[in-house]
Amino acid sequence: MSSYEFIPIILEPLTPLLFRTPKPFEIGGEAYTEEWPNPSTISGMLRNAILESILIDNKKTTILFDREKFREFLVGRIEEFKFIAKISGVKRDKEGDYFSTYDFAWRLVGPYFFDLKHNEVYYPIPMDYLPILDDLTLKIEVPDLREALDVKDLFELDYFGVPIVGIEKEYEAIFSNYVIKSQALRSYIKCEETTRHNCIKIVPEIIEKKITPHIELRRDTKTLRITRGKGHYFIVESVNFRKDWCIVIGVIAPQDIAKYFKIINGKIVRFGGEFGLVKIHIREDIKNKFIENDYVNRLSEPICENCDKNLLLRITFTNPGVFYENGEYVPYLSKINTPSGHKLKLIGFSMRRVIISGWDYLKNKPKDTIYGCDKSSVYYFELENKDALESLTYRFIIDREIIAEEYRGAFGSFIVSLIPAP
Repeated sequence: MSSYEFIPIILEPLTPLLFRTPKPFEIGGEAYTEEWPNPSTISGMLRNAILESILIDNKKTTILFDREKFREFLVGRIEEFKFIAKISGVKRDKEGDYFSTYDFAWRLVGPYFFDLKHNEVYYPIPMDYLPILDDLTLKIEVPDLREALDVKDLFELDYFGVPIVGIEKEYEAIFSNYVIKSQALRSYIKCEETTRHNCIKIVPEIIEKKITPHIELRRDTKTLRITRGKGHYFIVESVNFRKDWCIVIGVIAPQDIAKYFKIINGKIVRFGGEFGLVKIHIREDIKNKFIENDYVNRLSEPICENCDKNLLLRITFTNPGVFYENGEYVPYLSKINTPSGHKLKLIGFSMRRVIISGWDYLKNKPKDTIYGCDKSSVYYFELENKDALESLTYRFIIDREIIAEEYRGAFGSFIVSLIPAP
């Protein structure tokens, strides 16, 4: 297996951005934005920027205008571009139809927020790491395992699982509005408390939402007039990043693929809805700010050597996860099978259900809407025996085999930690 490389990428907003919720919409409706861009939006933008750059650099742009040749290009059937299938995620079914997936050879990490002034990466705050507002510490709340609930019985709820302290409706704003500095998240991984000062931010300190009408009422003629764009929506809510803030992502790619991400450095690309634009910056100097970079440098090492079986494996999602069980997509992670054949038993979790969709640009239509678990979701697994955990290496995190195959390139970014069993 080839070695991997971690590539840190800053997305500098050049315009207000629209991260529309992945729900059905109609022309002439209203478009409201989320604070975080969808992983499918980011991966699609990166993929298109790379493919376009490769064709331009090789003076093969005519492929873009030949539908059949372009499809052969995407699945790697053109001799000089066999590697493209690893980047595009495009596949061909038994009937010969082409369709796009998020099953890339590379993995998207994030998105996160980035403080340009202080060179700091801010992650979504985990659902078991609550900001205690009455003092200066962030404290880890361990679930009461005696009150564990059956995952499947609670499938229809948005919030479900072991009632970790603070995971009630009134705390919804915490996980929507708080982000945590990567340095403090490293303390979380070690089950250490950390001072609250300067390690968490409230999302409204980073972005500002603004509503813009696209039409105006002309009283003299009693008509409506389109005032901006092509009138796709009547009203648009957009995200404006405050000074010195932007989006940051990571890409984990085999070295033979990683070089193609570097050719889009400095490129200005369309991003999100309503003709949003960002500029791509490769920033090698911030690589060590990412926890995931630690994993890339230790792929063959076990997550824990000389482990005590009284430890729990905690998986914390940093972007949405999608799972596949018994022939259907589900929003919960109920089990983990290790490479050695052992099973890790789910004993506690707290998660929020989220809608996941995307755009199949070959079929020119939305992908099916499914449910996944949202970023910040946390799962606790009990070890079957000591060998169960020792068989897991850091490759487990990069391969993302717990994520549904067609989604694991863009979705299912997670970090792991070991905590004492209560």
